[in-house]
Amino acid sequence: MKSSFFVDIINAFSNSDISKMSIRYKKMSIDLEKNVNNSEIKKTNEKEINSPIVGTISKMMVSKGDKIKNGDTICIIEAMKTFNEIKSEGEYEVLDTFVKTNDAVECNQKIVLLRNLYD
Repeated sequence: MKSSFFVDIINAFSNSDISKMSIRYKKMSIDLEKNVNNSEIKKTNEKEINSPIVGTISKMMVSKGDKIKNGDTICIIEAMKTFNEIKSEGEYEVLDTFVKTNDAVECNQKIVLLRNLYD
């Protein structure tokens, strides 16, 4: 495994909202943790949905202003001929979309911004 793999992981971690991550592969491991100042954390009723994988948006199912329920499909991402549904985990209004059908997406790329309907 090339050292650039770890550099890519560290860069992705640094630019993400993740505060702690561990990766184990054969005899190698990497543990990353960010110091998060609690005063910097804002409570909000907005939620970003990011792509969990690298792939292509096969179908964008929502648009700005849509109201979605728990379990509704936000989009379908195709990766290696496998179609992955990204579903809502609550009731939200779509505030913005950042990708469209046929767009390529990277892991952790922002897909939509949602606002909780009941907060």
